[in-house]
Amino acid sequence: MTEPSRIRYDACIVIPDGATVDGGVGIQVLPGGEHAVAVHRGPLERLPTVYVEIMGTWLPSRGRETGRGSPYEIYRTNPETSPADQQIIEVRVPLA
Repeated sequence: MTEPSRIRYDACIVIPDGATVDGGVGIQVLPGGEHAVAVHRGPLERLPTVYVEIMGTWLPSRGRETGRGSPYEIYRTNPETSPADQQIIEVRVPLA
């Protein structure tokens, strides 16, 4: 696993077209198009198994490859307030 001092992440919100930012904030555009989507239900500690399943099993079994952009997660529940066994997280992987 990554040592804590090297961990980075992007937090996303929708902003209006033409919006500008400054300071330590940047703008990224998530690629449109086809995505592989898996829904994880359960503890965050088991989330890596979703990536193993998508990348190691689902994509190769269908002859698919990842597309432009990085995979991303949509947290449908709040990990700080929802019980671990009730976490719902969508994993989305852009497809070529």
